[in-house]
Amino acid sequence: MDMKDLSVFIMQWGRQPATPAAMIAATRHAEALGFYSVTIPHVPILPYPEERPPNGFVWKHVPPRFKDYQYDALALLPMMAEATSTIRIGLNVAVAPWLHPFVWAKYLASIDAATGGRLIAGFGLGHAVPDGPTKALDNLGIDGRHRGRMSDEVLEFVTRLWTSPDVISFEGRYYKGVDLAVEPKPVQKPYPELWWAGRALASVRRAARYGRFLESAWPTPTAIRDFYVPALAEENAKTGGRAEMAALVYVNVLPEGDLSRTELSRRYYDYQGETLDTLAVGRPERCAEVLRNLWAAGVRHFVLDFHRHGLDPVEAVRPQLDQFLARVVPLLR
Repeated sequence: MDMKDLSVFIMQWGRQPATPAAMIAATRHAEALGFYSVTIPHVPILPYPEERPPNGFVWKHVPPRFKDYQYDALALLPMMAEATSTIRIGLNVAVAPWLHPFVWAKYLASIDAATGGRLIAGFGLGHAVPDGPTKALDNLGIDGRHRGRMSDEVLEFVTRLWTSPDVISFEGRYYKGVDLAVEPKPVQKPYPELWWAGRALASVRRAARYGRFLESAWPTPTAIRDFYVPALAEENAKTGGRAEMAALVYVNVLPEGDLSRTELSRRYYDYQGETLDTLAVGRPERCAEVLRNLWAAGVRHFVLDFHRHGLDPVEAVRPQLDQFLARVVPLLR
């Protein structure tokens, strides 16, 4: 693997929410070091701790005054684009049913055109608690139980708007459009690099039909080998797709060296079992070993989270990027 296989993921929320200036600084630093992309999450309404059982994830650490505090990803993305010139930038992931397909198509095509083809269009369903509401949708009166079928329509209509040379109309179960066109068209052909994030077979199918990558958060080597890779191969064969496996991975090069599994679990949201083997945390040698093992299992792109999903401030990302490039990347080649 090399730098084209490595992207950076930064969050705008947290115990100390990120400022736009700090996020832009991290993005520019990643560009200077040669990373493939910087992507940011689109979580328009933040979950509260009680909505993320059993351990509350990062949300239980967010001070009450910041529980709804973040800069909108749709405002941050153009700022990141303006501040850079070569690195790819994108949403990871955009909650597909959040906006009408025409609005998504127009917004993302404009950024791709304005940047000369540097956009990553990452889509997903958005977070929902088991058997509960999808906060980013249900709070707006959008029934999150339909989010999969809604997302299928979003992907179909967005890609048609990006690729059709003519004005188009569509009438789905959830979305309708009459005499619509997107101009300027995206620079990337047939359309911007599209990632689909998810873990279920339906997500594999969406990635194979439309995407460059299926992205899963912290997938274990066993899940990659036994489910994701063979399922992607099967769906790619059905659709003529070329989607490959991407993994969101925690990374932290530690001066104190490796941690016990108990301490790893304590620092990373009580993860257990094989999930601990997906944490590229500790000595450079351990960080590289984790990534190599995931690569051997079938991952072909890494989305690296250097600040524990917002538990650490975004300012921690820049020195970690330096450490990773200097001490881990040479071990990956």
